[in-house]
Amino acid sequence: MFETQKETNKISVKICLSIFLLVLLTSFWVRAQAQAVYSDKTGDKHSAHIKRDPDADTARFIVEQELPINMQIPGIQLNSCAAFITLQYYQRNTLARVEATVENESCITSMGEYELLFNIRDENGVSRNLSFSEAWEQKDESLLKSSRDYPIGENVTLKRVVAQNVRCKCTDL
Repeated sequence: MFETQKETNKISVKICLSIFLLVLLTSFWVRAQAQAVYSDKTGDKHSAHIKRDPDADTARFIVEQELPINMQIPGIQLNSCAAFITLQYYQRNTLARVEATVENESCITSMGEYELLFNIRDENGVSRNLSFSEAWEQKDESLLKSSRDYPIGENVTLKRVVAQNVRCKCTDL
């Protein structure tokens, strides 16, 4: 009985697919015929054509139509500034000490900003995030290093610190 049901389902799927394809081809046929009649009257060279594929056993229709498209591509501005931020962090009771290094090999002088995201867990095991914004300005080729304490609260454990939303701009001297 199970095999009979599978066979019935296959037949039903084939019938539904055949009906869908028939409706789809009919809609293309009607549109293409209308376009062909319209293009004959107007002399429009962008008309649809229906071709029968002579190599196929059954009738197969190919709808071809030229569609002229004019596009304007906006100018692309490349931001050549690519700063990398390396972090080292550890917890000091209610503070988190973060030592950050900003490295930018793409330009000598730059400025930018980033966000430090602190993931902490309280004494009840509930995790939450704290966020602090930072900025930098690089005036020469040396690495920018900073060390700062951030308040994270009492009775919490520092799990992770990441830099995100890094934005950078090359500047001229």
